[in-house]
Parts: sequence; structure tokens; C-alpha cells
Amino acid sequence: MLLGASLGLCSSGLALAASTAQVVDWEAPESCPGALEVYDRLQHSVGDVRDRLGELGRVRGVVVPGERGYRLALEVLQRDLRSSRVLEAEDCNDLVDAAVLAITLALGEARGRDDAGLAIEPAPAQGEPARSTTDVPPPVGNAPDVRTDAEEAGSVLGGFLSVGALMEIGALPSATAGLGLGGGLRRGSLTLAAHGALLATQRSSVGPDESVELGLWFAGLRGCYAPLEGPFRIDACGGLQLGRYHASGIALRSARDVEDSWVAPEASLALAFPVSSSFSVTSGVALAVPLSRHRYTINVSESIHEPAWASLTFHLAVALNSGAERPAPR
Repeated sequence: MLLGASLGLCSSGLALAASTAQVVDWEAPESCPGALEVYDRLQHSVGDVRDRLGELGRVRGVVVPGERGYRLALEVLQRDLRSSRVLEAEDCNDLVDAAVLAITLALGEARGRDDAGLAIEPAPAQGEPARSTTDVPPPVGNAPDVRTDAEEAGSVLGGFLSVGALMEIGALPSATAGLGLGGGLRRGSLTLAAHGALLATQRSSVGPDESVELGLWFAGLRGCYAPLEGPFRIDACGGLQLGRYHASGIALRSARDVEDSWVAPEASLALAFPVSSSFSVTSGVALAVPLSRHRYTINVSESIHEPAWASLTFHLAVALNSGAERPAPR
């Protein structure tokens, strides 16, 4: 079988091409070995590269700078079966050696199946993804570090910013709407988030043309853990709210403005639904227990309001995500 192969180098545009549509792609920075070097090493490893590569459907390797030197994403397509691997190494030459060995092993597996007379299942229908085989085995000896996709995802540090609407029940005389802001960092299942809330003030009438205005704002930190993975993210969080609770008399004689601290440990649960790789919609509820509750009175003993022993805050927000693949918790 005569196989034409093309090896494309992203940085220089260097390519080897022949007469058929079978393709081996190689993309790498200028500091790494190029397409010709990969071709030569394959030639040394398997003999006649063009004839042997006909046993595979497609091979693609992409090298990019990584945290620990260079990272190679290698994909080998064998008819309707696909194998993939992510490898890292300080020296790009090690990644080339690893890619050559992985392709050589894949060629051996493909020839072994054909020699044994094993049936090949029909190719998937158009639009159906190819099924994956076991990952290509990594090279032995001084092999570069090999990570699975899950390990890669868990090592990525991402961030998010969010804005949304709140509904608070318990701190003020009746349910109150407000504005919420948030942001934080995420790595795998763990999140550290800062958030803030500004609630609309409420006015309570205490007589003809006389009233008392009550309001609350707070900010805080949350530590979150996502125990489940799936099409959406569930975060269980614990944190602390710090803010100010204020009361003002309107048209009251001898009235004075009062401000008190708001300190409340909280526990919350949030759901995040990804809209795209960069945006998600989040919703959830937080239960806060204020450490001190002040009673607000007029005329010495006439009670106007006292916050409940617990405050419930519901939120609905949109989040802008970066870095990590999983949606932000709020």
C-alpha cells in the first residue's frame, strides 16, 4: 500500500505531502523538533513510514508550552477507534521520542488485529463520535510525566466573576430583593469565593407621616467543595458574612440613626449550569445565623423589628468563567 503523509509544522509551515488523503499532523513551537525530525525518527523506528502508516487512519500531535516545560496532546485514530494521551516533559525531545514510541505501539496493535483476522466494527454514523480505546501506553525508562484528562482538569487553576439577583428572608421585616456580586478561584472540586450583597431598604410606618427605615449589606468568604461531577456542578459551602445593619427614623422626633455590626456564619448549596465554556447560570440558597440580634424600638419600649434567628438568601446569577473546565459555583 502506498501511503502519502503530510507532517505540518504550525510555526514554520513545513510539510511533507504525498498522493493520498491519509494524514499525520505535527504542530509544535519553533524551539521543539520539527516535522522532518519526527518523520526521520518514525522512519528509523518502523522502517518504511509511508507503507506502515497506512495501517492507521490518522495521527495528530500538538505540542504547546506547559507548566513543567512542554505538553503533548497525541491522538491516534484507527478506523473507528480513537486513542488519546496527554504527556508533559521539560525537554521537547523527550515528547518527540514518546510520540514516536506511542505511534509505533499503535502500529503494532493495528497489525496484530489484522493478522489475527479480527473483525472491525462498522464506522460510526455521521456526527457520532468515535469510540475510544485504552490510552496509548507511555514510554518506559526516562519517560515524561503522563497525566490523564481528569488529572489535567484537577490541576488547572481557574477563576470566575458573577453578578445576579438576591432574595433575603429573615433579616428585615419582610422578604427583600437585592444585588449580589461574587468572584473567586477554583481548582478541581475546590473553590474559594468572595461575595457581597446589598439589600433594598425597607420602611415601616409607625404613625402619621412617621416611619422607620431598615437596611442591610454584607460581604463574606466561602470555601466550597463539589462532590459530584456531571452536566452541572453542585457546590456545598461554608463561610462567614460580615456587614452593617442600619435603622433610621423618618420624621420621628428625637430619632437617631443606628448602625450595628452583622456577623453571621453561613452554610450554602449552589447549582451551576454551563451555558458555554465561558459562561454559566448559577442558583442556590444560603442559611446564615447572626451571632447578635438587636431589637429596634421607638418611644423607649415600642418594638419595631428584631432580625430572625436565621436568614435565608436565595440567589440567581450569571458567571464568567476562565481557566478551569467546570462552571463556577456562583
